[in-house]
Amino acid sequence: MTNKDKVLYLSQYIKISREYSIVFESYIEYKMKLSTIKAQVLSGMPSCDPVSKDKICDAIAVLEGLQQKALAVLEQLQVLRAQIMTKINSIENNKSKSILTYRYINGYSWNTICETMQMKERAVFYLHRQGLDQVKI
Repeated sequence: MTNKDKVLYLSQYIKISREYSIVFESYIEYKMKLSTIKAQVLSGMPSCDPVSKDKICDAIAVLEGLQQKALAVLEQLQVLRAQIMTKINSIENNKSKSILTYRYINGYSWNTICETMQMKERAVFYLHRQGLDQVKI
C-alpha cells in the first residue's frame, strides 16, 4: 500500500467526524424548531388542528431519523478511531505518532502541528512521511 493510500485511509476519521457534526447540528436545529411548535388552546384544553398534528408528527419522525443517523455515525466513528489509533500506536517514533494523531484524529492543519510541536514544517513533513512508512494497513 502506498503512502497516498495510507493517507486516504487515515483521513476517513476526519471525514466521518465532519459528517457527524453536520448530522448532529441538523438534529439540534430541528429539535429547536420542534420546540417552538405550540398547540392551540381552546376552551381551556390544549389541542391542535389536524394540519398542525401532522406537522408535529412529521417533525418528530424527522428528529428521530436524525437521532438514529447521528448514533450510527458516532458508533462508526468510535470503531474507526480505535482502528486508526491502533495503527498509529504501532509506530516506534513518538514524534511521528503525535504528528499522525494531530493530523488524522484531531484534524490539525500543518501550521498548527508545527506550532504545537515547535518544529519547522520540513521536519514535520519528514516525520509524517516516516510515520506513514511504518504504518501497516
